[in-house]
Amino acid sequence: MSATHFDGFVQDSLNSDPGSDKGLDSEELFGLYTSWCLPAAADYILSSAPDLV
Repeated sequence: MSATHFDGFVQDSLNSDPGSDKGLDSEELFGLYTSWCLPAAADYILSSAPDLV
């Protein structure tokens, strides 16, 4: 299977080389993921149950 643009993006975005400034390490990626989850969860709750606000 040939590499897609998404595969290239993921390879360029992640970093497994300690000390390198390129890409995100596992802790930074986890922090980014959880920060995106919090606003998404709030939006979902507010749109699905507006009476709670």
